[in-house]
Amino acid sequence: RDIPAVPVRIVVKPGAGDDGARIQAALDEVAALPLNADGLRGAVGLAPGDYEIAGQLLMNASGVALRGAGATSNGTRLKATGT
Repeated sequence: RDIPAVPVRIVVKPGAGDDGARIQAALDEVAALPLNADGLRGAVGLAPGDYEIAGQLLMNASGVALRGAGATSNGTRLKATGT
């Protein structure tokens, strides 16, 4: 089965310090959207860059995806900074 094409609803860009709260807020906002006919709500797109995440990210609804900009030196990199 192919990976579904989930439309990006919100794009998050990396900032200074912990990016976790901004990413979580975007995930929660997309989770509040209605499901479409394919059972999808949408994706949170992470722009290229480095993201620091001190805590955890929770996917609290079905039909939500988190999508980066590729696994290259010019892509999206998530760095766990918490303990």
